[in-house]
Amino acid sequence: MGQLDMVNRYFNRIRYGADTAIYGAFDYWASPAEFIARGFGDCEDYSIAKYVALRALGWSADSLHIVVVRDLKCALNHAVLAVKLEGQWLILDNRAPRVLIAAEVPFYQPVYAVNENQLLVYQRAWRTHEASVGDERERAATSNAG
Repeated sequence: MGQLDMVNRYFNRIRYGADTAIYGAFDYWASPAEFIARGFGDCEDYSIAKYVALRALGWSADSLHIVVVRDLKCALNHAVLAVKLEGQWLILDNRAPRVLIAAEVPFYQPVYAVNENQLLVYQRAWRTHEASVGDERERAATSNAG
């Protein structure tokens, strides 16, 4: 949990910026090096950087998913990093100063999740990320990303 908190706080210090202002593009997924060098990024840039940092610290790809969600509170798409630790899914979100339990963000409806091994496409809302990933692996349209 200490590594998750450290990685989340480290990258959340970087200022938020829209892709249109930073890259002149509607949607641009920056590498961690670009994100850090620019000193600005949007939600998927935070999620990618956290994913890469945790992989470098030895976390398995299967325990990490970049999840694109629909934030039902503000009716916008958003990206977070979901991390499985001791059987529970935790959320590293650039909007939150601390690591969250997936159940704390029931207003995040997952659209798809990706890591270096797979792509999960959700067909229904999640109750918790853990339940959805298990259910969706069996029932949803999934594919290997490799």
